[in-house]
Amino acid sequence: MDTFNNNYHANMLLQSYGQWIHEHIAYGWHGYLFSFMFDQIKGSDHGRMDEMKKQLGWFYGRLAKASVPKASSPKWTPYLPKAVLVPDFPVFKHSKQRLRDVRTNNGLHWHGLVLATWLAPKLQQSLDVHVRENPGKYLVGNIRRIDVQPITHDVGYVTGYGMKSLKNSRISGDDILIFPRSVSELPSQGPTRAAGEKPMYDFQRR
Repeated sequence: MDTFNNNYHANMLLQSYGQWIHEHIAYGWHGYLFSFMFDQIKGSDHGRMDEMKKQLGWFYGRLAKASVPKASSPKWTPYLPKAVLVPDFPVFKHSKQRLRDVRTNNGLHWHGLVLATWLAPKLQQSLDVHVRENPGKYLVGNIRRIDVQPITHDVGYVTGYGMKSLKNSRISGDDILIFPRSVSELPSQGPTRAAGEKPMYDFQRR
């Protein structure tokens, strides 16, 4: 797989995502930085990565259903939250993470940028409040902790922090998760998905 170890490519991608977030906020969307920590998942690093992707799909499916009356209907697609999630590993010389977080799953965790619109008919709270007040809904599978921070300023800095692992040669373009998969206005330099590819989230999961 091609990796994002080309600094120029990674920097261009970060700038594109930063602009994507900035433009949506300018049009009234609310931006958030998400961080996901997991309990230990058995198996290889590759197997853990796949399992985390699946469970993050469960998380998004629940968030989508909490946002609109029928998340699977094209009618409500424009009101769904938009998310770009990437795996990350700790940088030990700069890490201030908890020891448990560094040891669990060899430090693998996830960050992401999430956009939510105030026009979503069912979601009447900011995402940081909503997720914090509904842990039973969103701590699915092995997801142990979700930290949500509103993006209120320094969009470029927050984007760079949340997506910094794009510069890591251990991260592949295939490892980036995009929800919903029908988002068409993602940056052109961003990852693309095959036509007809099925979404990884399951709106029917309870």
